[in-house]
Amino acid sequence: MISGKVLSAMIDENGNIKVESEYTLTDGSKKIGHTRYNAFNFSTDKVLEDVKTHCETLMKRVYGLKKNPELIQTDLSSINYDCSSLDVEINGVITTIDDK
Repeated sequence: MISGKVLSAMIDENGNIKVESEYTLTDGSKKIGHTRYNAFNFSTDKVLEDVKTHCETLMKRVYGLKKNPELIQTDLSSINYDCSSLDVEINGVITTIDDK
C-alpha cells in the first residue's frame, strides 16, 4: 500500500498556493511532493484528487520496477519489420515513397 497525506499549504514566491504532500511507499520509504494551485483551481476536492493521482502514479512506478526485470526476459528475437515503401500525405496529396 502507498499512502499520501498533506503536510502543509503555503503561499509561494509567486503568490500561488503550494501544497506539500508526503507519500509512504510499500517499503516504508517516503517521498515528498509539491503541487501548486491558484484561486481558480484550489479546493479540498482538487487536493484530494491530486494526492490520489500521485499515489496511483507511485504505485505504477513501484510495480514497474518489480515487473521490468521479468519483462526483459521475454523473447523478442522473432519481431522484425521490413519497410520498402510508405504512403505519406503531403499537402493533401498521398504519395508513395520507396527505398529506391
